[in-house]
Amino acid sequence: MAIDIKALDRAIAKLQELRRLASDPEVAPFLGNGVPVSQKNESAEYDSALGSAVINACGELTHDFTVNDVLKKMEEHQYKFRATEPRKSVANMLRALTRDGHVKVKQVGKGRRETIFFRN
Repeated sequence: MAIDIKALDRAIAKLQELRRLASDPEVAPFLGNGVPVSQKNESAEYDSALGSAVINACGELTHDFTVNDVLKKMEEHQYKFRATEPRKSVANMLRALTRDGHVKVKQVGKGRRETIFFRN
């Protein structure tokens, strides 16, 4: 099977442009199937007690932070987790907050290296 390298390069260039547009905060709200995300009727995943606690913990951290930093801050405030794995709950909440632009990723984690977040 022959691979058309030029066609592959064109496709990669288009995908890179799409990625650039998707990461642009002014364009990103319109990438929800042609409907601005802000107009969707579904409630945000972080519209809960856990979400509020994670947002508050992030707000108290004055530096870049990891999931463990947020978890420690929540434990300092004696937040009662309902889940059996609180770290996963916090990580999932931070992922939702990142997706919606409330926090940003400074460094993507890989292997044992943790993801580093920061507030806007």
